Amino acid sequence: MRTLRIQFLNSPTMPQSFTPIPEWHAVSPEQFHTDIVSQCRPAILRGFVRHWPLVKVAQQSAAEALMRLQALDSGVPVDAILLRPEEKGRVFYTPAMDGFNFLRNRLPISEVIAQILRYAQFAAPPSVAVQSAQVAACLPGLLNDHTLDVLVADVLPRIWLGNHITTPTHIDGSDNIACVVAGRRQFVLFPPEQIANLY
Repeated sequence: MRTLRIQFLNSPTMPQSFTPIPEWHAVSPEQFHTDIVSQCRPAILRGFVRHWPLVKVAQQSAAEALMRLQALDSGVPVDAILLRPEEKGRVFYTPAMDGFNFLRNRLPISEVIAQILRYAQFAAPPSVAVQSAQVAACLPGLLNDHTLDVLVADVLPRIWLGNHITTPTHIDGSDNIACVVAGRRQFVLFPPEQIANLY
């Protein structure tokens, strides 16, 4: 495992039928490596980060969890994107296919959180997201009590944070554990043999 993803995003529900992915509960480190990683297949690990303090806060209030993250901000700028409300959170190209439908920005994560909290009051909010920011750089205080004992110490955790974003189909170059801290995240996975049909 080379990447740890901390998920803090909401995604729209897709009303389609998919092949279920095996679900696991109360996974031990030994079980994780012998029964899950060894299969080289997706798995859902229910309650895997239930012990994280931020998860416990988020179960009471997602807004409070965001404010806790604001307090931990180091001030280091992170990459953020912003989409107009009419895009409905769908990251894509412009209609003329000559660029992207979002704006890029670099700002401290606490400013992105302030946008998310402000946009939560809107009926049709813009979409904003931080994708793959290194936790050690932007939220170093989160590292002490938000770790996974199934990973080696040199795995660098990253955070994804936003309101309503749909990311286009892509390939991640490394193994991932996506940990949903608050909100909802939906993945659509394609088997490797379908790559020729996707591109």
